[in-house]
Formats: sequence, structure tokens, C-alpha cells
Amino acid sequence: MFRRIRTLINRHVLQHLTVRTVVGAIVVYCLIKSLKYGVLYYTNLERFFVKVENLDIVSGDFYCKSSITNHSCMLHTSNPLAICYNMGDKCYGFTYNIGPRTSTFKQGTTGKPKFTLGIATVYKNKFKDLLMLKETEDCAPIVERKHKDNSKASNKICNIPEIDPFDSTVMEMIKKVPPLVCKGEKNLTFYHNGKLMITPGGKSKVKKVNYKVIRLLSNSGQGFDIHKTGSLTPSNPVVTLNEEMIYAEIEKTDNDDVQKEFHMEINPREEVLHRVPKAKPGIPLNVMMVGLDSTSHAHFQRKLGPIYKYMKEELKSQMFDSYSILGDGTTVALIGMLVGRHFDELPEGRRGKFSARCLDRWPWIFKDMQAHGYATYYNEDEVFNGAITTRLKGFCKPPIDHYLLPFWYAALETYATTYQKVTGTISYIKGHCLGSQAIYNVSLNSIKSFFNAYPKKLKFGFHMNSDFCHHEDFNFISLVEEDLLKFLKYFKNEGILNNTILILFGDHGLRYGFVRSTVLGRMEERLPFLSITFPPWFEKTYPELYQNLKKNTEVLTTPFDLHATFQHMLSYPRGPEGLPHGKSLFTDIGWRTCEQAGIPFHFCPCVDWSEVEVDNEDVKNGALAVVEMMNERLTSNGVGTKCAKLELKRVISALLITSKVEEKKENINAGQRFTIIKTLEGGCMYQLQLETSPNNGVYESTVQLISGIPKVNQQLSRVNEYNDQSDCIRKTHPLLREFCFCHGASASKT
Repeated sequence: MFRRIRTLINRHVLQHLTVRTVVGAIVVYCLIKSLKYGVLYYTNLERFFVKVENLDIVSGDFYCKSSITNHSCMLHTSNPLAICYNMGDKCYGFTYNIGPRTSTFKQGTTGKPKFTLGIATVYKNKFKDLLMLKETEDCAPIVERKHKDNSKASNKICNIPEIDPFDSTVMEMIKKVPPLVCKGEKNLTFYHNGKLMITPGGKSKVKKVNYKVIRLLSNSGQGFDIHKTGSLTPSNPVVTLNEEMIYAEIEKTDNDDVQKEFHMEINPREEVLHRVPKAKPGIPLNVMMVGLDSTSHAHFQRKLGPIYKYMKEELKSQMFDSYSILGDGTTVALIGMLVGRHFDELPEGRRGKFSARCLDRWPWIFKDMQAHGYATYYNEDEVFNGAITTRLKGFCKPPIDHYLLPFWYAALETYATTYQKVTGTISYIKGHCLGSQAIYNVSLNSIKSFFNAYPKKLKFGFHMNSDFCHHEDFNFISLVEEDLLKFLKYFKNEGILNNTILILFGDHGLRYGFVRSTVLGRMEERLPFLSITFPPWFEKTYPELYQNLKKNTEVLTTPFDLHATFQHMLSYPRGPEGLPHGKSLFTDIGWRTCEQAGIPFHFCPCVDWSEVEVDNEDVKNGALAVVEMMNERLTSNGVGTKCAKLELKRVISALLITSKVEEKKENINAGQRFTIIKTLEGGCMYQLQLETSPNNGVYESTVQLISGIPKVNQQLSRVNEYNDQSDCIRKTHPLLREFCFCHGASASKT
């Protein structure tokens, strides 16, 4: 355009134009030039200003023409920067209200700035010290900083502190646990390759064997049913069943006692063997997931050291240092890795919720694996506190080829040391054995049988070990050391790891007990164990994928990322598409915040904690608000008459949470660029540990105080066991068990 104007007014053309035309052209040229440089002038004004989000200046107002109020200079304008700049020193800056999109210009400040959501303060650089940013919110004074800035990696977004597995706080509680000895009678029956038989050495001891085939109770989501019955005798000692869950009652020749035995072995199914995949997986490898309940990254090193060493040195396993939970308990972790969603993004399946139905319709990864030709397997060994059967409705028709929970319903009810009917459920004391077999060995052997059943078929399996490490003495996990090490060596020696990705993981760290009540315990709960073992050839075949995964062992990761990785295996070389959460571990995830990773703030491991006085007024008000929230949750769900009203007994500890503030970070807002010198995330944020009466419950809650007004985070953790305190609502309202203290129940020991 400017070239055309120059051409228009050059000497040759001027000879043919009138004076009026020439003057008009010059005016247009000058106008365009001024507009050009004016735009540059206005868009560069941000270098004279700083911006503070979530901050309001409540003083310093002055009146100006065109103001929409009589007591201030408040304008609807698209360019407040230019207006303030042109006012000179009369304007120190302005506040911008995101809601009505108004700018209020300021002539200084005489009072303390106030934290206010939705308002940004923009001040000239030379006046920014008047904002008194260090005094924007009077939080409780710090007594002691709970950990030093010794993060695991140079991560400017999420600094996760280094945890010493052998910290003296924990090591005082460590003790050696004697080996597990299962004292049950030696089995007189044997089940292999689909055949149930009397053992050769048992024929002289057996009068008769009555067997039952166990199946899932139809359309219930829980329990078991008997599908078929029959009998064996010494003269007819073998029967072919081709089932996977068998119960046998043996009548013996030497006494009237009935010996009870259970067998679990995977047998191939014709429909699975001949399954035609809709598409071939991009990375055709088996996947086996083996979970250890309540096992943090640090606790695995502490109690299963020989296994950790074997995996690192012999299997070249990748250990994830910054793998985080997504919420409270096993269920949240399981849904994250196997479904890739939050609860509120799925059809209602939580017990006690209106319109809750079985979980069959959820987008389980098992369905995707089956569509790509995989045989699928699912097992948990503690169904009465199971991940998908306690708080959730469970499966009516499991979208899984080999679903083994009915076995445990039958076995645990039969072998419980003591059990009683409580509101239609079974309460039992664990003995860790099924007759002469350790429960964890029954499970590990079933995994072996799954791989033996389909030697040429791709396999995807999930198993959760909970019996010996869920709600138990945290030393008990060492019971599995010898047999788990044998299991890993079996996978290697039998060549299974040549075409299998083995994932050994924890769902969360310790959730109850003395260790959990410490600051170290809080961090451990949020950082469960995760290791991934690949075939020896994988690194050379997929070098970029492997290197990305190695880098990701040091960055913030979650169960969502595991789910994304499974999807990536299926879609490779394309990346997974349409995932609401998670990034494949085969991609370079990079540094990210808890919010970006999908981790709720209450469970975020990326914060710094500083101890404050428990008798601070804000702390007390926050604790009272937590108790009020718990009581309101009980009454609003209609169980207020069944459960006692809770009262605050004491505040055990209070930690001030401080997130990292990035200085001089550029931000684009409404088309303008500012220098952000501070982002106020929300007044004073505390993590409180408090005790209530009459249940002696110990809870951990995150509370935000804005100008002294508490706002309780809906995420809440109970950190001591509640046992049978909530049995009166256990079946109808399992999501409220942590809060309910049934009338007549016994209080927890603190």
C-alpha cells in the first residue's frame, strides 16, 4: 500500500494531478503511517507494566470523565494500557474485572491488596513495589519447613522431593516378619489341563470327592454361583471339566472330617483361540500388570530390596521416580489405568448412587485389547474390599475372557478364620492361606497358567495382590519376597519376557497407621511404585519409544499415562487419538503441573509444606469447616440418623502449602502481553490433619482460606482404620464409610 502511495505522489504522476488530489493522497499516506506506528506503540506498552492475577486494589480510586460510577474511574475499554499510560503519573495502574470486563484506574494504594478471584491488577513498573505482594494474605506463621528443596530432577514446574526409603522415622518401625507357613492339610486333589483328579498318594486316604464348578452369580456384580457338580472316587479318580474355578470337598477314610480344597487354573477357550481381530496391534506384545496394594516407591525399596536389585540389574526394568496417584484408594488408580477416565466422566456405577448400574458399559481397555485379538484376564484376591466390588457395582457380564473374582468370593468365605453375616456381607479375619497354599501363590500360579493356556495368542492381564499388604502391618509385604522373586525368574527363564511387557506397580502408598501420619508418609502415599520391564530386544527395535520412556521415569506421571500407553501400542505408528487424559509413556511427556496431569490438588506431590501452629485462628476455622462438611455429607445422603454427628476433637498438625511461583512469566490475555510477577493461586492453603469424636477418626484435608473464609477441598483422606464403625451403611452407602460412626459402634484406637 505504501509503495502505491509513493508511486502516486512521485514527480511524474504529480504533473497529471490536481492540487486537491495531491493533498488528499498525502493526508492518506500520513494517516496510514500514523496508524501503523500507533498499533506498534500500543502493543508495546506492556513493557511498562506488570500484572498480578487474583489480586484487587481496594484503595487509590479517583474520578474521571466517562466513568460508569460516581466514586471511581471505571471504564469499559478495550485498551486500558494506553489510557493509563497517557494519564502519566496520575494513573499508577488499574484493576481488571474479568466478569463485567471493566477497568478501574488507580492513583496509588493506601491499604493492603486483597486476594480476589477473577480480578487482575496491572501496575506500572515504577509503582509495582506499592503492591506489597508479600503481604497480600496473612497466613499462619511458619514454624518449620518440612523438607528441603532437594527435588529429584531440575523440574521448574513440579518439584517432587527426594524421599529417603531408609529415613529414621520409618526405620524405627521396620521389623523382620517370619516366613508364612500355611498349616492346612496337603491337597488330596490336583487340577491341571482341565482335569480334576485324586492325587496318586491320596487314593488310600480318599473315600469320595464332591466337586463344584464356580461361576459368577448372574447379573449381580458380586458373589458366586455353582454351575456344575459331580463326584470322584478312588475307582473313578479323574474327570475332565475344562473350567477355571473348582471347589472340592473330600470325604476321608480315616475320619469324618471334610477337607476343603480350591483350584484355579486358566484353560483355553475356543472362542478366544479363534478370535479374529478387527485390527492388528502396532506393537504386538503381551502385557501383564501385577499390583501390590499400599506399596510406595520407597517402601518397595525398603522391604523388597532383593527384588528391586534383581529387576534393575538383571531385567533392566525401568523404575518411575515420580509416578503419582490420582485420588484416594485403589479404585481411582485402577479406573485411571484401565479406563482412562475420572468417575464423573463415566456412566454412574458407584454403590449408593441413584441410577447406578454395573460397569459393563464403561470403555475398559479389555474391550480394545480383545478387538485387537488379545486374550484377557482379571483377578483380585481381596473381593470383600475389592477395587471394583466395594464402592462400585462390579461386572454383571464381565467384558473379560477370564474373570476370577467369583473364585475368591467362594474361597474367602469358606477359608475365613472367622466370619459373620453383617448386613448381607461377609466380614472375615484374613489368614493369608487357602489350606496349604499361600493366597499370593494361588494368584501367581494362575498368571502362569494364563500364559501357558495361550502360547501363541496375545495376552493382556491384570492382577491385584491385596491380601498380605492391604490394611495389614506394613512389614507384611516382605512375606511375598521369595515367591515374587521366583515368579520374576520364571518369567525370564521360560522366555515369557521375550514377548511381554511386565508392569509391576503399587496403587498408592500406605494409607493408614503411624507412618502415614508423618509428612514422609503423606508423600509416600502419593508416590506409589511403578516399574516396566521390556523384552531385551525392545530398545534396539524401538529406540525412540524406549528413550522417551526412560526420560519419563523422572517426570510427573499417572495411571492415565499407562492407559494412553496401552492405546499407543494398539495404534502405533500413529499416536493414540481422542484420549481425554494421559500421554503415552512412549512419547516425550515433558514437565507438567498436577492440573495438566489430571491430579487433584489435594493429592498433588508437587507442593512444598511448611509447618504452622495448630492453634492459629485460621487453622481452627479451617478444621471446623472440615468437620461441618463431613456432617453435611452424611445428612444430605440420608444417613444422618444412622451415623453419629462428628465433632472436632483436636487439630493434630497443620501445614502451609506453597506452590512454586514463576517470576517474569509471559502471559497472553485478551490479545495483550504482560509481565506476570506473581500469580496468587488462592489465599492461604493448608493441609490439616485432625481428629474427630466420637469415632476417633483421623482425617487429612486441604483447606483454602480467602480473607479468613475457609473453603474445604472435597477430596478428603481418612488416615486411620475405621474397621466396622460404618457397617450400618456399608452396603447402601459405601462412599461414606470413612465418615459414618454407626450408633453403638466402637471408636478407633488413636
